[in-house]
Amino acid sequence: MSIDSHNLTIIEADGKLTEPLTVQKFDMLTGQCYSVVLNANQTVDNYWFNAPFRMPPSHTPLSVILVLPLPTLLL
Repeated sequence: MSIDSHNLTIIEADGKLTEPLTVQKFDMLTGQCYSVVLNANQTVDNYWFNAPFRMPPSHTPLSVILVLPLPTLLL
């Protein structure tokens, strides 16, 4: 999984806190959960969110355009 031109800092894996690890991409398999910090420090633009499937039966990659910066939500 990756977001073009951005680093991701992994802070939790499968419900357990981890030592923060900053990466450009990482593999996530079925049933795995990760918490990551995304520092939206690039210019305002559209960026691809990439999450390719690595196992059959689906060989179709998941692609989403992430528009950064994200709008501020007031709760």
